Amino acid sequence: MFDKLDKLFEKMEEFCPPVAFVFMGNFMSESHGSELMTVSKKLFKRLTELIAKYQVLVGSSQFVFVPGLADPCTPHILPR
Repeated sequence: MFDKLDKLFEKMEEFCPPVAFVFMGNFMSESHGSELMTVSKKLFKRLTELIAKYQVLVGSSQFVFVPGLADPCTPHILPR
């Protein structure tokens, strides 16, 4: 998945950066049990490093994350 995002970001930065990228969960396709938070942090760190490569996108686009029902989250956060 990160390879595909890398290609997408590369092309978007070349042409016309969008106003926003909206990522909608569930963010992991597998259940990780007690390791869920550790794995989530590791993957979001990797995503952060990938996004940071594209300074034009960082400066001109918003990144919005909407958790899915299977993502760890406070139950009173909307939308879900």
